Amino acid sequence: MAEAAEQVPASSRRAESVAGGHRPGALRSLSHAMTSWRTAAVSLLSFSSGLPFGLVMIAVPDWMASSGVSISVVGLITLAQAPWAFKVLWSPLMDRYAPPWLGRRRGWAAVAQVALFALTLMLAGVGHRPETPWVVAALAFAIAFASASQDIAVDAYAVDVLRPEEQGAAVGARIALYRAALFTSGGLAITLAAAWSWPAVNACLAFLYLLALLVTWRAPEPERTVPAPASLRSAVWEPFLGFLARHRALEILAFVVFYKFSDQLAQALIRPFLGQMGYSAFDRGFALATVGLAASALLASGDDAAKKEWLPGIAAGTTTATLALTEESSAWTADAITTTATRDGEAYRLSGAKWYVLAGHTADLILVVARTDGGVGLFAAFPLAF
Repeated sequence: MAEAAEQVPASSRRAESVAGGHRPGALRSLSHAMTSWRTAAVSLLSFSSGLPFGLVMIAVPDWMASSGVSISVVGLITLAQAPWAFKVLWSPLMDRYAPPWLGRRRGWAAVAQVALFALTLMLAGVGHRPETPWVVAALAFAIAFASASQDIAVDAYAVDVLRPEEQGAAVGARIALYRAALFTSGGLAITLAAAWSWPAVNACLAFLYLLALLVTWRAPEPERTVPAPASLRSAVWEPFLGFLARHRALEILAFVVFYKFSDQLAQALIRPFLGQMGYSAFDRGFALATVGLAASALLASGDDAAKKEWLPGIAAGTTTATLALTEESSAWTADAITTTATRDGEAYRLSGAKWYVLAGHTADLILVVARTDGGVGLFAAFPLAF
């Protein structure tokens, strides 16, 4: 297995464009979102929303299973995801009442981020004591509750602050950064824990919430103020009665709560299953943090021909793919991309350098993020070219 961090020079290399031109991909949406502080703040806060989901849903079950906890107990621990399904129950209270700082939306987001920071640090504190899985389960449940509360506040803030013409770019950027956070806490964290330790990894994840808190503090206020409900009855009871008055309301509610419940439980147990099959922690994290990220980038920004050529092999496990995004500045936003791609006959010539490319020398396919005259795009390069 290749080293986790390596530089992949792209100077004078030929590559194929895999970016479709029929719709804006995730990279272009991310680039557009960073042109406005409103859309940038909303998008960056989505990264904070994705971190606890990957930790609770993927990393914690893998950690417990690799520590010798029985698979039945690990399955019960995955029920800590319940707050995400039932956050509708306390969201009216957050709409009715406001903290004494930063307003009704950003205030609750800040409270949730402080709670996430403290709870994840506490999780780091029990990292050397996996013989107490129920303590870990309780902390995971508390993290899920704080995360669900953060989601409520951030989603409401996005509705209040974004202009109608900013909605499209923000949606694409939010999904991209949410998935990036999911891969960080649910994939890369497993790999790093094998090299370092779970206390160190959880501590690093905890400090990422302080960066999110800084974004929340500096995020702009909405241009128009949406008044809070006048009473608890108008915040909770009247909307609930209005919903129940709709046709087949209970069936709709049950569908919303449970339609992905089984998928999420199964997803949480995939990493423990791979552990029982003999895969190392590095390999389990690598499967999501690199191959999964590359496949997601290809799905989001690739054209039909590239998807048909590469996705079947990635899904079957016969093709190893990775993503080359970060450059020497360590920044990964679209504006920071300096690697260029210029047309060279049927292909493109890449010029620049990429850093921290996981398994870059052993991958069958490297998806390189580079800049063209038309903006940032995704290009397929191959190990023989490096």
